[in-house]
Amino acid sequence: MKKLLLLTTVCSILLMSCEKDGGLPSLPDPDDVCSAMDDINFMRYCYDNFDVNKDGKVSKTEANAVREIRIELMGIKSLKGIQYFSNLTFLDCKNNDLNDLNVSKNTALTKLDCSYNALTSLDVNKNTALLYLYCSYNHLTSLDISKNTKLDELICDNNALTSLVSMNAKLIHLNCKYNRLKSLDVSKNTKLYWLTCSYNELTNLDVSNNTMLNKLVFNYNKFSTQSLNSLFTDLPITEYGTISFRGNPGYDDCDISIYQKKGWHGASVID
Repeated sequence: MKKLLLLTTVCSILLMSCEKDGGLPSLPDPDDVCSAMDDINFMRYCYDNFDVNKDGKVSKTEANAVREIRIELMGIKSLKGIQYFSNLTFLDCKNNDLNDLNVSKNTALTKLDCSYNALTSLDVNKNTALLYLYCSYNHLTSLDISKNTKLDELICDNNALTSLVSMNAKLIHLNCKYNRLKSLDVSKNTKLYWLTCSYNELTNLDVSNNTMLNKLVFNYNKFSTQSLNSLFTDLPITEYGTISFRGNPGYDDCDISIYQKKGWHGASVID
């Protein structure tokens, strides 16, 4: 009787500890990975799509076979358990109610779209295979992409970013509009083709190293006439580049002939 009582007590303590820590189950290979989930909508999606043998479980083997998870607009509040999908390459979880997202175990990810949630932080340091990262319309104040050297596209608009360090030499498209950036260094982004950084607090921008740049949008920042003319001078020669910079203090008095002579054309309808 005493042994039974002791065993029951130990089990209760372990269970309480697991709940308190909010961690994954202690078993390295759970019989059903969905047992680690705490969101009924995410759990239902996984049972419906990944229980291949229809035994009422999603085994570790079945989870390892999953390459894509698309759960847009499902009212999901937690993706606890996503760590078991270790071979996942594409995660689309936009338009949900996520406050946090842990993808540290999903190291095979090449595309992550977590836009339109309520994330205050996003750690992608372990996701070194990422090619496309979309995290627009969240509450991010910082974003470290220093380890994501393979990135082709970063869309992080409509957040609260005050800095964005970009050493990503392979980056082709960067959209960081509607943030709180006071400076932006794109000198290392030598393959950058399209840059949108409107609605920030930028006073200057050095594009002298961006020889492949073809589309530049930086409306409603704080560029003076001198800063604009300097930027125009640094633009690369192109056959048909598009530039938009309305809403800047120096807009009316800048010399647009500088960029026109280089093959650039003004556009007034791009954000």
